[in-house]
Amino acid sequence: MKVSKEGLVGLLAAVELFVSTDRELETERIEAATTSWLQRLARLPNAVAVREFPGEAGRPRPRVLVTISAEANLSGRTVRDRLLAGDPRVDVAVAGERSFYLNAEMLRPGEERVVLDRVLAVLGATP
Repeated sequence: MKVSKEGLVGLLAAVELFVSTDRELETERIEAATTSWLQRLARLPNAVAVREFPGEAGRPRPRVLVTISAEANLSGRTVRDRLLAGDPRVDVAVAGERSFYLNAEMLRPGEERVVLDRVLAVLGATP
């Protein structure tokens, strides 16, 4: 099995990043983003947001399931498409006909606010 120098260096960088990451601090950041999203989304008349734990595939991190009311006339796929078409592009996981997931796990600090602002704009709410 041959491995390129670039592939080897990429793997080494990934391992170094993994080993140097403060897991407790990262979990606190994700929990704070999740809580912030839930508090703001709770004020929307056309959606319900709930915390789900564990996350996808049993990951020990929370995520937010947003379900849009039928009156909003939006599907989870439509929300995703509009988020991807906007600036900045935001991707969410569609979860059924009228639902989608928000997940802060792969965000950099501060990006959770950008995601929330974009979601609120698509759902017709002011940030």
